[in-house]
Amino acid sequence: MLSCTKDEHAAGPEQEAGYGNRIKFVLQDNLDFNVVTGCLSFAGTLDSLAMPGPFTFLAPNNAAFMPYGVYLDPVPATFYFFTSQKLKSLLQYHTLKGSISFAALPVDTDTAFVTIRNKHVYVKKFLTGTDTIITVNGVKMQKADIYASNGAVNAIVDVMNEEVYSRISDCVHDNENLTMFNVAIQHTGLDTTLLSGTTPYTVLAPSNDAFIASAGSAFDLSTIDKIMKADKDRLAALLRYHLLPGRFYQDDLYRAATVTMLNNEQVTISGYAPAHNNINFTGIGSGAAATIYVQKLYNPSINNADITCGNGVVFIITSLLIP
Repeated sequence: MLSCTKDEHAAGPEQEAGYGNRIKFVLQDNLDFNVVTGCLSFAGTLDSLAMPGPFTFLAPNNAAFMPYGVYLDPVPATFYFFTSQKLKSLLQYHTLKGSISFAALPVDTDTAFVTIRNKHVYVKKFLTGTDTIITVNGVKMQKADIYASNGAVNAIVDVMNEEVYSRISDCVHDNENLTMFNVAIQHTGLDTTLLSGTTPYTVLAPSNDAFIASAGSAFDLSTIDKIMKADKDRLAALLRYHLLPGRFYQDDLYRAATVTMLNNEQVTISGYAPAHNNINFTGIGSGAAATIYVQKLYNPSINNADITCGNGVVFIITSLLIP
């Protein structure tokens, strides 16, 4: 009789049904998600999308990374400008709790969904002609509800700014490009009366360079000292022309074409929507249109449009708007 011994190389327990269709593997199997898969791997979070979940992952397609200098190879530019920790935080912001069917949402949806870091993304669903459009933080959803056994993947066409701050006032305070705007809103009290509350606002925040460029104008705000000495009522009136009640992203503004600011006067929106941050803001008394501010030291990981906060959205712009 031959003795029977236990096979030392016997297979372990079978992987649970559907494991190979979890979000991690759906991303790996789709060439449109090559870059974001590489980013998830670099950030050390790819394996978390093979956990039971459920999760809903908002996956920027390859083209979404082109403004960030990446193109189809995620390694050189992305990993130079993004640390693994920053990418981890950013991509966790693209990961929502639960399995959400965006296709099933009713038209005219305008609501917030919670990320796995307990932040929020803001989803709108609307009709444009006969087309049904879904946007998340103003970013268009290219394809919704790609099945995964632990939730769903949804292709989006841009990388969203992470919601870091619950209050716009804190966002402005911490941004080195908005030092002069921060002084102005503090001098007028708008930082506490409006931008620290729960009512949402969209803020067109002029950069420091925009204030400096006002030197010699009828309302010279080119130094912090001049801002501090400015008449508060006159300065507040100017700043209210940079505040739009409600939460608006670029896509919302393009569709509106004109928006009525907090001072009840209008700003005109123009530009070429399909291009990255190609949006213009023109005030009634303005000359050249304000555009999105690009910092002098090149860093494609910094996007000064559609900065999401808990109580609104911030755009950093290149000029003061003149009512």
